[in-house]
Amino acid sequence: IVTAYGKNSAPAPIENALKASRWVSQAVVIGDRRQYLAALIVPDFDVLKGWAGAEGIGGTIAEQLHNPRLRAILEAEVQAVNEHLARYEQIRVWELVPTEFTLEGGELTPTLKVKRRVINVKYKAILDRLYAAGDAGGAGPLRGGRGKRAHDRLAVDPPRARARAGPAAQGTRRQAPRSRLHQGDGGERRAAVG
Repeated sequence: IVTAYGKNSAPAPIENALKASRWVSQAVVIGDRRQYLAALIVPDFDVLKGWAGAEGIGGTIAEQLHNPRLRAILEAEVQAVNEHLARYEQIRVWELVPTEFTLEGGELTPTLKVKRRVINVKYKAILDRLYAAGDAGGAGPLRGGRGKRAHDRLAVDPPRARARAGPAAQGTRRQAPRSRLHQGDGGERRAAVG
């Protein structure tokens, strides 16, 4: 995946990290030519069924996927994965999908690899909604992240945010001190070598 900013992200390690959770059966990371990464997550339906029964949550699977407690659990799982990723590799928005990706459904190859183009087409409405919510600042559970960061605060309160963010946000850079060897005309280096 190459984001709109030109950052390369390998989706397989991110997806595997998500699938390491007992709550996640399948995951697909999307973000080619987008500003950030999104994920479509298929929950482990056996775990979901056991959890819903223990919590006394009824309804269809689609209704259970919108349960705020389940979404909070999965948000914590996504954030646990994000903690170990570079900022540009972090999943910013995600959504739960009520059906598994299958070979018969066309989402998987015969070797069970994800067909990202098919996923992009089949789940276009969900992905468009995810990216629209993420671009708007995130409404509810669609938004990932851990609150406002320095670059988010710059638009709200520039002077105070820049002071907190440090020299990099203020547009100044500290230069490393030059060694004495490089300050002269180069004669010292020649004298030491020859």
